Amino acid sequence: MKKNRIIVKNLFLYVGFTLLFNVLPNAAFAEEADVISQKSENFVQKEKELRAAVIRAPEDPVALYRLGKFLYEEGSLEEAQTFLSKALRIQPVDRYEILLGKTLVAIDQPERALEIVSRNGLNDDLTTQKLCIRIDAYLQKDDKSAAKELVDRLLAERPENAQVLLAAARYFFAERDFVKAADYADKALERRPDFREGLLFRADLAAMRGDARLAEVLFTKLLKIAPRNLQARLALGQTYLLRGQIDAAKRQARALIRLNPRYPAGRYLLAAAHFQAGDYE
Repeated sequence: MKKNRIIVKNLFLYVGFTLLFNVLPNAAFAEEADVISQKSENFVQKEKELRAAVIRAPEDPVALYRLGKFLYEEGSLEEAQTFLSKALRIQPVDRYEILLGKTLVAIDQPERALEIVSRNGLNDDLTTQKLCIRIDAYLQKDDKSAAKELVDRLLAERPENAQVLLAAARYFFAERDFVKAADYADKALERRPDFREGLLFRADLAAMRGDARLAEVLFTKLLKIAPRNLQARLALGQTYLLRGQIDAAKRQARALIRLNPRYPAGRYLLAAAHFQAGDYE
């Protein structure tokens, strides 16, 4: 359950708000189903290959990192941190620290995340990524003063960096200044229109603020870029469920299950949709 808590926690930000999503046309769902089916087959094959590589070379940090990254992207966060931690112990490099730091924040281990990303990177971009993770960890610890100090510093040093702008958006969200949060997230997406984390954050924020049309556009755009993005698909499915669009919620739940049969949230969503429809069997 814990590894799913971070996946779904952003959804609860807008529970209780009136959401006005429209169901996509049947033709769009049919086309999307083909993509999902293909991605599901690719998922199974890729996972087998990555696990086989680790079995062949259990001390190879690259193989461990690749499997950890794959598991992180698929939402298996606890298992991801196991492989990423081992890769980092064998070979301490920035990219391993960065992904492990993100994973630790995602599984509610901000103290360890701060420890992992405590040193500067080999260049400004890597250092910026680490500092943004520190901001997220501080916010998770409710240490807003430390988060603000880093946000102010990064905005002064790298005001055009999309990751910095998104970190600022998250800070202002934590401060419940939703206007500034939206403004900084929009600026991040202006600089990186395909920024997946930015699209997910902005879509959730739009839904929370009742801007159903914008949220639908952003979720749809994200799923076109990354059809396997479990967070976006779960968020959209939960939104449909809250709106009472049971069939649409079931479609998203089944898509989640096809994409990753080991991802429990898809089955939870499907069960909730059946329950809401009065099907208790």
